[in-house]
Amino acid sequence: MSPNDIQSPIRVCFISPKAYPLFNPNVEAVFGGAEVDLYYLATELAKDDSFTVSFITADYGATLAIANKTNIYAYDAYFIDCALRHAAPPRGCR
Repeated sequence: MSPNDIQSPIRVCFISPKAYPLFNPNVEAVFGGAEVDLYYLATELAKDDSFTVSFITADYGATLAIANKTNIYAYDAYFIDCALRHAAPPRGCR
């Protein structure tokens, strides 16, 4: 390969719903070792210009509001938030 050849960066996307607190230390929610491993892997790969890294986590905005209002864990509230946003169960079953 000659120096004039332009190579596109390798695109990597990590999906870890419970990893959000690692990116936002203001959020107090439970995460485990797998989330920490993915976070470190993603941040190290992002330092290399030959990689374009994306990371998808849970939407903790509405989740935290539900958790605080109902006094349940944020992880449980995440599933409630997903169900509400996607109209599941169907509206007739509520």
